[in-house]
Amino acid sequence: MALSSISRQTQSCLLPLPLISRQWEQYLDVPFVIPALTFPWDIFRDIEQEYYQHLYDSLREKRMNRSDRGASLTDSALDLGLATPTEQTADTSTVRRSRSGRKPHDFMPMMRSFELARLLYVESMAESVYLQVRSNPLFAEACGFTGKLPSYRSFARFDEIMTNFGLWDKARRRVVEFNLNQGVLEAEDTLVADTTHVEAEATYGEQMKI
Repeated sequence: MALSSISRQTQSCLLPLPLISRQWEQYLDVPFVIPALTFPWDIFRDIEQEYYQHLYDSLREKRMNRSDRGASLTDSALDLGLATPTEQTADTSTVRRSRSGRKPHDFMPMMRSFELARLLYVESMAESVYLQVRSNPLFAEACGFTGKLPSYRSFARFDEIMTNFGLWDKARRRVVEFNLNQGVLEAEDTLVADTTHVEAEATYGEQMKI
């Protein structure tokens, strides 16, 4: 299992503790709280846009495939408001959605849940993260979930899209770039590789996340 890219070293230089909301002060010793509140999650906004685009394309393709089999389905029949393509704007947090059905779950809480779960030594797989969100109200709140929590299917679809379209890899690179720019990491001329073989398990047929 890869280590979280949201490290305690990163969190320490982002936001002074006095600026943290008073309601969280008693939880500052919980591993995921300070990273959840202080890490600049906005660095993933362009990845958020890509995610919504791929989500829209994926669900549209599934709908068309079902239609080809003789089922006449509409967006509302899927019971999900699909994210529609948008041109790049200054405010990339705004994503247009269709008027029918319910909105897809927000990207940022899902992103935080997969990243912050690693700080609790929870495997960053859809089922493990889903169970952590469902069983730990403090974790769910820190991630930004409000109201009804997403289903396991929503977590699995999020992870599938992020993996299949290389968005996890892009997010990792974005964090490294941020850490370099902030001076958390220093670029080195020497690359050291550990060739020790490590036994690991992976779901059969699934792409492994690194």
